[in-house]
Amino acid sequence: MTLSSDNFVEELRRAGLDVRWVLPEGAEIESAPPLLEINGHGRQLHVACAEIERVLLELTDLQTWAEGIDRLLQKTEGRCQPWPYFTEEHQVWA
Repeated sequence: MTLSSDNFVEELRRAGLDVRWVLPEGAEIESAPPLLEINGHGRQLHVACAEIERVLLELTDLQTWAEGIDRLLQKTEGRCQPWPYFTEEHQVWA
């Protein structure tokens, strides 16, 4: 499966987020995290290749994912890096 980088960024921008690719031109994707920088609500999030691969593998709806990232940035407190998780996630992995 493939994902257009333009469509990916467009969905994030529709959710009101400022997005830019930070992968240096000519760099190998596997060796250059992060790929994206997302800014919103006074916070910043870096997206590595693994997260984009997860979006593809789980066939996640891009609009839903973008809205989730927006909420994540809204609710994250302090200087910690936001980390997405699901309610009761510990019951699945523990």
